[in-house]
Amino acid sequence: MIKALVSPTPLSSTRSKSAPQMNTSDPKIEAALRGERLYGDDFDADEIDAWFADEVEGYTNLDHTDSLTDAYHYSALDAAYAWRSLPPGQLDIIGLGSAWGSEFKPLVGRVRSLTIVEPGAKFWRRDVAGIPAKYVMPEPSGRLPFDDASFDVGTVFAVLHHIPNVSQVLAEMARVLRPGGKLLVREPVTSMGDWRNPRRGLTRRERGLPKDFIATLSDRIGMDVTREHLVGFGPLLNLATRGSDATPWNNTLFVKVDRLFSKMTRWNWSYHRTQFLRRFAPTMGCWVLTKRSDGRNAAE
Repeated sequence: MIKALVSPTPLSSTRSKSAPQMNTSDPKIEAALRGERLYGDDFDADEIDAWFADEVEGYTNLDHTDSLTDAYHYSALDAAYAWRSLPPGQLDIIGLGSAWGSEFKPLVGRVRSLTIVEPGAKFWRRDVAGIPAKYVMPEPSGRLPFDDASFDVGTVFAVLHHIPNVSQVLAEMARVLRPGGKLLVREPVTSMGDWRNPRRGLTRRERGLPKDFIATLSDRIGMDVTREHLVGFGPLLNLATRGSDATPWNNTLFVKVDRLFSKMTRWNWSYHRTQFLRRFAPTMGCWVLTKRSDGRNAAE
């Protein structure tokens, strides 16, 4: 179920050095597992390098790095929770960690320019369904090589749970958006298990975002939460994703049914789910953030 949310590659390059062992008694981890903070968000440069060293090795071991397909499994999900919030007119769009860029195929005719920040050069292409695409390599710091107010829309779909410095990355995405621009975010909102221990099908570092993290951060980066939906009702998603060819998020009916179950069980949400009944709750968040018209953040 969670593996379906994983991006094909981690969102950074890394220095070639062996990563140190994680301190399993770190009080920051304990606080993070309680959903009180986002683990990794305050890491320094060396800790960030160690994180990405783990991610690169993890993806190699999980055999995600050799994918040669641009199949996209979230079209109905995006239609329900992302694309309907697009601003009018022709759009300059930036996608963070968008790999092949397949998520943008439904937007043919709406895109003036498409820029994709993607570390996996094997995913780079000249166009996406006829839309000219410009690819750039990300920096581990999260810094984007673009001027302020360069884009109308930014997408961050199932990327942030692989990177440590989430606040810095989203602050950069906000910076490069124009006033009134939209930032579309979709991420898991559970711990995805205890990352101090091996987890089947997952890398060592990936973890979801506590559900209130985006709302708290948005004010600091000059954005307002326009829409928030918690989706991905755990038991329903587990049932629907059985089998290697299952693609429930491409099914409009499934998205509608899931929305109903997720809304009814939102009250039961918890971040680190160690009790069976806690699994009867949404597992993923979909947010639409709008950049304030004055372009200012809370610190200014």
